[in-house]
Amino acid sequence: MEVLPRNTSSVMGSIVNSIQTFASQNSMRLNPKKYLVRARTKIPYTYVLNGTPLKEAGHTKYLGILFSKDLKWNKHIDVTIAKATLSLSLG
Repeated sequence: MEVLPRNTSSVMGSIVNSIQTFASQNSMRLNPKKYLVRARTKIPYTYVLNGTPLKEAGHTKYLGILFSKDLKWNKHIDVTIAKATLSLSLG
């Protein structure tokens, strides 16, 4: 067992490795193209799943709200306005 500091990239890397191990032990396949990484750190780190590096997400949806990687809501507001405009037939 390895004890890692909480806020390091290696913690997330070990979690990805654990998920990959669990999936292979249970005859599951994970598709790396369907997974994105939303990093809140300025330390560059590449997470790898099944030998394929995971892409970094520019924004992430959490509980219905879109957050950008710099934690701004601009994308969420743009999408909400576009949906309202479409449903009200203003555009």
